[in-house]
Amino acid sequence: MLTAVVIALSALIQLVVAFQPLSFLVANVLPDDAFYYFEIARNIVAGHGSSFDGVNLTNGYHPLWMILNLPAFAWFDGHLLPIQFLLLVSIGLNILTAVWLSKILSRLVESKLIKNLLLAVYLFNPFVLFETLNGLETALSLSLITLFIWWWLKVSDRPTMRNFALAGLIGGVMMLARLDNIFFFAAFILWVIFAQLGDRLLPVITGQSRSVAKFRSTWRSNLQVVIVFALAAAVVISPWVIWNWLTFGMVSTSAANTASLVVHGLVTQDNGEGIFVFLKTIVYMLELNWQTVLSMTSAPGLWLLALGAWLYWWWQGGFKISRQILTSPLTFFTLAWLSMFLANAGFRWVGRGWYFIGFNLLVVILLAWWQNLAGKTERSRLSRYDREQADGFSCKVLFLVVALLLIFSYALDFKREILSRYQPQLAMIEAAEWGNANLPEGSVIGVFNAGVQGYLSEHRVVNLDGLVNNAAARAIAERKLWPYALSEVGYFSDFPIYLDYRYRSFLGITDPYQDLELLATVGTTTVIYGQTDGLRIFKVK
Repeated sequence: MLTAVVIALSALIQLVVAFQPLSFLVANVLPDDAFYYFEIARNIVAGHGSSFDGVNLTNGYHPLWMILNLPAFAWFDGHLLPIQFLLLVSIGLNILTAVWLSKILSRLVESKLIKNLLLAVYLFNPFVLFETLNGLETALSLSLITLFIWWWLKVSDRPTMRNFALAGLIGGVMMLARLDNIFFFAAFILWVIFAQLGDRLLPVITGQSRSVAKFRSTWRSNLQVVIVFALAAAVVISPWVIWNWLTFGMVSTSAANTASLVVHGLVTQDNGEGIFVFLKTIVYMLELNWQTVLSMTSAPGLWLLALGAWLYWWWQGGFKISRQILTSPLTFFTLAWLSMFLANAGFRWVGRGWYFIGFNLLVVILLAWWQNLAGKTERSRLSRYDREQADGFSCKVLFLVVALLLIFSYALDFKREILSRYQPQLAMIEAAEWGNANLPEGSVIGVFNAGVQGYLSEHRVVNLDGLVNNAAARAIAERKLWPYALSEVGYFSDFPIYLDYRYRSFLGITDPYQDLELLATVGTTTVIYGQTDGLRIFKVK
């Protein structure tokens, strides 16, 4: 009953948010990227194909969420109703996430109170509440990740071929929801291999003198399991991969490739080339994105305190590396998340809040696992005082963490970090409205951050940052973006920083303003990257 109440309250909060006016959603909830999905889905339903502007094809999205977007624009007209429908879908997915998370926590924690407290820590985190309602694939991805973990734990209990095949199917759907979920898929394969080697490796790692244990199964059966798991996933994901390769000649997406290319180009533009610059940037991006990850927990100091408490118990237990820890699915899930973080932050140099919001899911699962392991710590190595305090220690720490998180940190971050976090996007609404009122019918407008303007404009809007326009992505790669833009558009509408700085190295021209005539400036109260120049609308000469 308490679990249902916790889940219902979190869903109620999101329902209140979902039915706010469009201006509120744009300023607080929906990033510009969400409108890429909305406009592409609307064009697919209208028969214009996989295109943001109705002409240029794109693969710059995660396919499963795009499929779920299609009914919204087939069934509802206008701008707000399709979005509200999709937010309701996201809320439903978040409820499923909560149900599966509750099942996972029930496996790890005996106390129903602690289980529900951990569930509340996740569900009422303001970053989770808003990032899983962002109009992107986030809610879908986290829902399927949680289902995958829950089934993974079931497979560890009953490693039958049927369960491995079902795990492969779930893993395939999970990767369609968000392509970098492949790290969790790969971790499962490594777990299958490593779990069979655990008895062999453990004596060596722990320094035991007993002879090498025999394998629990033969290499042949081990390979069969991997093949069944991979083939089941291939059945699900291969149609997307084949279409993507035949249409665009790539396995990834234009959004993934171009976003990373631009950031790498900016580093070279600002700092030059060389191995020192490369290594320095890796360290900087890892530190920057890790700070983002920690801030989204809403109380990083308290989580570090919890980690310290776990290390204390481990030290008191003699730092034993048990087979349970070494081969647990949760160990491999943790390594998978860290690998995903390293790939995005340290290699691609790209990170957004919704990339890493799953860390909060990882934290509560690991905290439950820690509480479970702490309860099984060998008491004989503890002092008399510690033995007397052992039973209550974990609960006291958990209660302290939860109380501080929910009462202070969550409320503070909601006010300081969540409200008006997308405030510059209100200028995009103004730009779309100005264009609708003042530009002639048939106008074609070029925009870098084209989501909001493309969705609200009555004119054709061409995406110039290459995320949802593969032709623009090719022009960026060739550093000929401005000639491409002039061949496509008659107007330009965006913040000056994109021409002056972010895409300067990719334009292929030193002064784009020589080709532009200023028509209007909107959003002059908007602050973006420290500038207050407003959003400018130009006519191409």
